[in-house]
Amino acid sequence: MAISDSTILGKSLNNDYHDNQEAFEQYDFDVDKLQYVCHNFDCPSIEKYKNKYKINDDMSVEDFIKIIKNHYNELTYIGTENAHLVATSICKNDKKNWDDKKNQKDNGIFLCPNCHKAYDRNGGNFNNIENAQYEWLKKMKSILTSKQKIKDFMEVNSEN
Repeated sequence: MAISDSTILGKSLNNDYHDNQEAFEQYDFDVDKLQYVCHNFDCPSIEKYKNKYKINDDMSVEDFIKIIKNHYNELTYIGTENAHLVATSICKNDKKNWDDKKNQKDNGIFLCPNCHKAYDRNGGNFNNIENAQYEWLKKMKSILTSKQKIKDFMEVNSEN
């Protein structure tokens, strides 16, 4: 039986966190927890904790770690999905540029089912196309910004 692209991507993301676990050591943080929490810093499951700690809209990875450490068992979305940033269907159709990269760490992020659905399916149901596009672009920007912050954090704080 073939292993799904999502499973391969999840392993790639987990391996990346383990390869860079020294970036998290100063926070006494278990990187294995990262696979169970939505990585969209604007996810509704994280919003109440941002309010509790008075974290502004520009949440840092350090803030994210603090929330996970203090509220791991309370987070709504324990059980994430391995989301491809560039869809596997696009990767498969563009074999020259993407097929070999589709399941690599830079093309993935852990998202809760709601954020994954919003990212993949144009943000849900809206009354008009302008609103749908605007909401989808906001979610995409938030997810991609979160991914980039985590990547930058690991590069700065790891020797790898």
